[in-house]
Amino acid sequence: MFYFEVEIVNKGRDGYIGIGLSVKDVKLDRLPGWEPNSYGYHGDDGHVFNGRGTGRPYGPVYTTGDWIGVIYDRFERTITFTKKGFQLGPAFQNVPENNKFYPTVGFRTPDEEIVVNFGDDLDRRPFKGDYRSILDGVVSNLYRAVLNTKVPSENTVIPELVFDYLQHHGYWETAQIVGRDILKGARTVSEAAKEESTALSGVTEFVMQGDSMKALEAAEALKPGLSERNPGIAFALKAQVLCELISAKKDSEAMIYGREVLVPAAKTKEDTKLLDSTLCLFAYTDPENSPHGWLLSTSHKTELAASLARCLRKELGKREVSTLEEIYRQSCCLHGLLDDLNDPSARVIDVAKFIDQAT
Repeated sequence: MFYFEVEIVNKGRDGYIGIGLSVKDVKLDRLPGWEPNSYGYHGDDGHVFNGRGTGRPYGPVYTTGDWIGVIYDRFERTITFTKKGFQLGPAFQNVPENNKFYPTVGFRTPDEEIVVNFGDDLDRRPFKGDYRSILDGVVSNLYRAVLNTKVPSENTVIPELVFDYLQHHGYWETAQIVGRDILKGARTVSEAAKEESTALSGVTEFVMQGDSMKALEAAEALKPGLSERNPGIAFALKAQVLCELISAKKDSEAMIYGREVLVPAAKTKEDTKLLDSTLCLFAYTDPENSPHGWLLSTSHKTELAASLARCLRKELGKREVSTLEEIYRQSCCLHGLLDDLNDPSARVIDVAKFIDQAT
């Protein structure tokens, strides 16, 4: 959405001022709206013009002391004008999306004078109109249109997605209820799925509890050879073991472990970079609050645990994420593509905010 304001400093002799939008190569010897691909709202009669010299009644006339706002809404494909902050309603609809428009003001008689605000320095020159509420209204209409999209009531896709998500993340009781009551018993939670999910949760929980050695051992027990096939995640867990030893003030044990286990295990540039950061923890009496304390943070452990879980799921032939999360990823990817293509709706909508509102 685009917005700018024009203040009429002096209407001049006759007040023949036109305000609107035009394409770049429009003829400049006539008021906006009189030429093709040009839209204008004229002050002398309050009419609007679109590509012809004959206008139609639209709003009040404007004169010295008035200010006019111009709203170009690419989502609704409309051009709307305001007078002293009061919206006059859409003047033009179905505005071609493939045209690139420029703010346009035309004069016809002597002494006409205006001041234009394009919003390039709102701290020093704020808009007179409530631009934020106008933008919020456009965004709300877009969200409402998406949320009002109807899904066939007889379709079981949504309950299936919910069941799959709940089962994937181990919410067994709720998944059982969805399968029994909404899917009419068509889906049930198997004991094998419960056991496998519990084992996976146990492995990642070791990481969060600060026992990465047990996490690595448990992962190997679940899928022998995992470390050999996934050296990157294996090295990260071994590095975390050293971090935990340093944090526990077990310096002698940490030095032996670092020299005999961790240093020989570093094979790639990424491993070496992580190794350097980990060894730096030796230099601080308070490792958690040092510049490299992020290695002991909850966020780092969470990320490491998630990486291990993804690795294990792949090794076990399981999906990394639920179907619902995969759809979300695809939606974000599509949104980014549309944004790159300058789609007006994609430029306005905030996916994270939309999800929050929808839920």
